[in-house]
Amino acid sequence: MPDEFNPFGKGVAKGLNCVLDIAKSYGFNTVNLDNYVGYAEFGQGDEYVGVLGHIDVVPEGNGWNTNPFEPIIKDEIIR
Repeated sequence: MPDEFNPFGKGVAKGLNCVLDIAKSYGFNTVNLDNYVGYAEFGQGDEYVGVLGHIDVVPEGNGWNTNPFEPIIKDEIIR
């Protein structure tokens, strides 16, 4: 249930903070933007690495050609 400090609910905020804590334990600098989004980066200035991803799962719906919960490699890309 969303509230003033957790726009997507406490569970999502807990998951976001867990992922950011793991990234921090590996030496990444982390930022949490009011529990809307967070990011992890390594390095500074012109040379740094950013990590982009998401931690939520939405209903898979219809129309999948493969299992939506099992990644596959196609055209040298993990999908």
